[in-house]
Amino acid sequence: MLRDKTQARRIVPRWRASGLAAASADFGALKKSGARLARAADSRGTAFQAFTEERSLGTASDALAEALLERNTESAKSAATFVIQNSIDAPAPLVRLANDTLGKDASVPGQLPALGELDVARWRAILRLSPRNAAVWADMARHYSSQGDRRKAMKCMKTALQLAPDHRWMLRTASRFLVHQDEAAAAHKLLANHPRTKTDPWLMAAELACAHIAGKAPKFWKTANDALRFDHFAAGHISELATAISMMELESGKRKQARKLVQRALIAPTENTLAQVLWAKESRHLGDGIEGLDKLIGARRDAYEAAYKIRLKRGDIQDAIKACQLWVRDEPFASRPKIETSFVASLLDDHDLVIRTAKEALRIDGRLPNVLELNQLFSQLSSGKLDLRDPAVSQKILNRLKAFQELGGSLAVHATANLALLAYRSGNAEVGKDLYRLAIDLARKNDGIESAAMAATFAAREAILAGAPDADAQLEEAIQLAERSGSEAASFYNRKLLALSATPERAGLILSPSSTADFLKPVKILEIAKDQGGFVLTVGRT
Repeated sequence: MLRDKTQARRIVPRWRASGLAAASADFGALKKSGARLARAADSRGTAFQAFTEERSLGTASDALAEALLERNTESAKSAATFVIQNSIDAPAPLVRLANDTLGKDASVPGQLPALGELDVARWRAILRLSPRNAAVWADMARHYSSQGDRRKAMKCMKTALQLAPDHRWMLRTASRFLVHQDEAAAAHKLLANHPRTKTDPWLMAAELACAHIAGKAPKFWKTANDALRFDHFAAGHISELATAISMMELESGKRKQARKLVQRALIAPTENTLAQVLWAKESRHLGDGIEGLDKLIGARRDAYEAAYKIRLKRGDIQDAIKACQLWVRDEPFASRPKIETSFVASLLDDHDLVIRTAKEALRIDGRLPNVLELNQLFSQLSSGKLDLRDPAVSQKILNRLKAFQELGGSLAVHATANLALLAYRSGNAEVGKDLYRLAIDLARKNDGIESAAMAATFAAREAILAGAPDADAQLEEAIQLAERSGSEAASFYNRKLLALSATPERAGLILSPSSTADFLKPVKILEIAKDQGGFVLTVGRT
C-alpha cells in the first residue's frame, strides 16, 4: 500500500465550520486604524441597527447571525441576551445559539458557537428566523459536500457568497469549496477579480494557491511580494502568504529564497502553514535551516494533518491513526486524509477500516482516488475477503491492476506489488516472488528507497506465510531497506514479521490491529548470521 505522493500539496484555505473559523487569525482585523473601525461599525449596522430600532426575536436573530460572522462579540452578546430574556417565545435552536454565544452550557465558556456542529434540522430552523445568515449557509454547503451532494452544496455556497460577497472568510471558504468541486479555475477567477484581494494578504495567499492548481499565472504576484517586502502586515496575517510564495519559489529552483520565506511564515504560523512546510520538507527536500517545526506543530491543538505526519515519521503508529482520524473529521469532504487513513490502517492490519474508508470516499466523490483504490485492493487481498477461486473475480482484479501499471510512476510500483500479492494469495508463490522483486526494483529506480522498503516488507510477509525457503533472506532485505530509508512505518511492520517468522502459527493474532502495542517498542537487530537452515536473526530490545 502507499501514501499519496502523486499530488502536490497547495496551501489552499482550510474549510472549517464557521464557529471554529471565527476564532482563527484570518477573521481578525489587519490593522486597527480609524478607517477600519469605521467600516466595522458600518458593516454591523444594518441588522444590528434594525434590532435596536425594533427589538424582536426576528431582528435579534438577524443581528446575532451578523455579529457572529463579523466576529463582533459585543453585538453578539447584546442580541443573545435579548433572546435569552425572551426564551419562552423563542425557537429552541435560537436559544441554544444564544446560550453558546454567552458561554452558557457551552463546552468552552465564552467561545462563539461552532455552527457547523449543529444538525441540518437546526440549521434550517435558524434559517427560517434568519434566512440571511451567510455563516449557516456556508456550513450547510460544507455538510452537503461531506455527504457527496454536490448540487445542494453548490446551491448553499452560492447563497452564502451572495449574502456576504466581501467577507474575507467567505471568499476563502468559497474558493476552497470550488477547488474541492474540481473548479480551480473558477476559484482563481473569484479571487483574482475581487477588489479586496489586492489589499488582503489572506486573499492573496489563496489567489496564488488557486492559480497554482488551475495552472494559471497569479494576478497578484508582484503585489503579494510587495506586501512582504514593505512589511505592511503583522506576522500572523502573512504566514500563509509567505508560504504560498515560498512554494512557488521552491518549484522554480530558488531554494535559498524559499527557505527565507518559510522562516518568516513560521514566526506566527497557521496550522495550514505548518502542514505545508512539513510537506515541503518531506517531498521537496526543504530541510536546511528549517528548525523547530516539530515544536510548533506540537503547540497547536488543531494541527491534525501535521501531527499525523510527525507521529508516523516517529513510528508512533497508534497516535498516528488517532491524529489521522481527527484530520478526517476536520476535513470530512476531502480525499487526502482518507488516503492517509488507508495507509496507516494497513500498517495496523486493520483491513476493515481501510475498506470502510474507501466506501466512504466513494460515497462522497462518486469515484476512488487511484491510491485509495489500490490500498483498498491491498486490504481486500490481504484479508481474504475476495473469492479468488472465482476466475471472474481474479480476472477483474488482474485487468484493473494492469491498467494501473500502464500509468507508470508510483501507481505502477503499487500495482505491481498488488499483482504479486494476488499471485501469492492465488497459490502462485514463484510468480508472486518475481513480481515483488520487480516492484522493489521499480521502486528503487522511480519512487525512492522508502517505497522499496515497503514493497520488500510485504514481499517478506507473503514469503513467510507461504513457508518459502528463502523467507528469512527476504525479511533480512526488508529490514535493511527499512533502516537505510529511515522508514519507521516499514520498521514497525518488520517487527511484526520477526514475530511471525518465529511463530507462524500465531499469524492471525500478530497480523491484527489488537497486536499493535506489542510491536511499538523498537527492536534492535544484534546479528544476522547464516547457518545450514538459513538466516538467523538475533534481536534485542533497545
